Amino acid sequence: VTAIPTRNYQYLGYITEEQKIKALQSSNLILSTSNLEPFSLALLEGLASGLPILSTPTSGPKHILGYCKAFGNITSWHPAEIAKNILNKYKQWKKSTNEYNQRKIMIRETAKEHFDWKTMAEKYSIMIKMIHQYSK
Repeated sequence: VTAIPTRNYQYLGYITEEQKIKALQSSNLILSTSNLEPFSLALLEGLASGLPILSTPTSGPKHILGYCKAFGNITSWHPAEIAKNILNKYKQWKKSTNEYNQRKIMIRETAKEHFDWKTMAEKYSIMIKMIHQYSK
């Protein structure tokens, strides 16, 4: 796999909430390589910033990506496969930055439809009612 130039990524370590927002806004991809991810607030934050997801096949990311295939891709846990998928995203961005940025806008808007607080509260309310109904 061809290496991605180091000027295109940066490890930030611990950052404040304000720094995180700025980092998300200036990013082009959110990567999740977790072995266990039942629910990922980080991925939802990435989607809210319009970032496509690249994730290993864990339950939370698979569920989130089930809402909209344009949100991103599931890859294997194999490092070479992850690197190949990162490189593909990089090539998409490099080929047409404008088209990639338009996709980020669509991701942000679609994520807002599925994951805003009001929608999520309604979904949880329905789920709780169903649990109560089945537990009688």
